[in-house]
Amino acid sequence: MRKTPRTDAVWERIATDVSLEPDVEFSTLARELEDELNNALEKINRLEGELESTKSDRDSWSNQSDEFAKTAADLMIRIQRLEEAGDFMAYNGDFMAYNDNVDFDKLVAVWEKSKEAKP
Repeated sequence: MRKTPRTDAVWERIATDVSLEPDVEFSTLARELEDELNNALEKINRLEGELESTKSDRDSWSNQSDEFAKTAADLMIRIQRLEEAGDFMAYNGDFMAYNDNVDFDKLVAVWEKSKEAKP
């Protein structure tokens, strides 16, 4: 593919029509301008492609971020429910104290320690 197809087309027309006189300085400028224009259009097309790719990546990360936030919120609710259940069992489980095999104070201590371990 030629770099300056429009300017080349004019030169081809000039070459076949003897009544037209080529202006070498003007045609050189025209070739340079057309070349710069084509380079600029290529760069615009490349940057538009990168922009679309970036938008796609942003949307993907945004969707994942929303999913992570929902999962984190669900997990926080689950942790809260488990803590409430554990607290209820630890502080209302006096019936376990009647079983000689259960150290109730140790059970409560282990429960309190497990609640502290969460990040």
